[in-house]
Amino acid sequence: MRDADVERNVQEKLKKNSRALSRMGEYWLDQEINDRSVAVDMKLVKAAIEMDERSRNILTESAKRLTEIENPNSVQQLKNWLAKKGLFTKSLGKKQVDEMLKTAPGELTEVLTLRRQLFKSSVKKYKAMQNAVCADGRVRGMFQFYGVNRSGRWAGSLIQLHNLPQNHIIDLEAARSLVRNGDYEAVEMLYGDVQGTLSQLIRTVFIPRKKHKFIVADFSAIEARVLAWFAGETWRSEVFESGGDIYCASASQMFKVPVEKHGVNAHLRQKGKIAELALGYGSSAGALKNMGALEIVLKEDELWPLVDSWRKSNPNITKLWWAVDRASLKAVREKSTEKAADIKFTYESGMFFYNPSIWSAARIREAPHRG
Repeated sequence: MRDADVERNVQEKLKKNSRALSRMGEYWLDQEINDRSVAVDMKLVKAAIEMDERSRNILTESAKRLTEIENPNSVQQLKNWLAKKGLFTKSLGKKQVDEMLKTAPGELTEVLTLRRQLFKSSVKKYKAMQNAVCADGRVRGMFQFYGVNRSGRWAGSLIQLHNLPQNHIIDLEAARSLVRNGDYEAVEMLYGDVQGTLSQLIRTVFIPRKKHKFIVADFSAIEARVLAWFAGETWRSEVFESGGDIYCASASQMFKVPVEKHGVNAHLRQKGKIAELALGYGSSAGALKNMGALEIVLKEDELWPLVDSWRKSNPNITKLWWAVDRASLKAVREKSTEKAADIKFTYESGMFFYNPSIWSAARIREAPHRG
């Protein structure tokens, strides 16, 4: 009700803080990117939506024929049907369906495959494009500055460019042309999975300017690399520097045996992977469960032993957690600047900041990393 007063107070508080003001350059860059916009191929978008609807109707009718239930899209109805067939599950999420498909008999495999195809959420991005496109055929406002406010990184908005499905179709342009022209029969005959094909074509909707191209890039295991560097967990840094497989290396450290992706003790790699993804930043058994550990590789009584094993294999990272905890709490309580592993923690003008020192950031840039 007093928005102008609130904004004025925010401005007064920010004026006192040089760190917050230094972010203004990034903010204006964000606004420029969002205003510049990206062109989208609306003919492909409309054709994909129509093909998706046709495919869903066909898949739904197939599911009805196989199950004889009124609404195969109903989670509860489908769970009840599976239970009658001897397959019990608490969830029909993607991970759970993928896991059940590994052992399900023929009839159930077909039904579960239909379920997976019907719930490809990535196809919904076409409708998001349709809703977001401006009159000039371009989409604006797809990045949200400081969207993840504690870390300060950008978040995606509208179409979620940060989370686009990869495309592995070899003849991508041919598939794109068939969908664009609405040739459903050809897409189904050549690629089988219509929903999967539509999903893989999402990236091709975006159109670069003439004589320009889009370059897709991603950091390779960025969280694990930076964590190892700050903590001084040298064995991990050596794995990254040599181009090794961190999941195999982690499993090898944890279980004290050699682990190769397609070789000796390969079954342990999955445990190393889920531990790496879940436990690096102080989490424990709950994070393993959230990552689907119980559905994939672990039993309930294996969770805490895995947590302990990972932490013992990474003692410097475990020490870093507590050092960060102490430094951040002290900075807030004493309104001071503290340091832990080249990370500064500062309480200034009623705000708490943390950032790596310039010296440390420069060392990270100079460090030899692959990927």
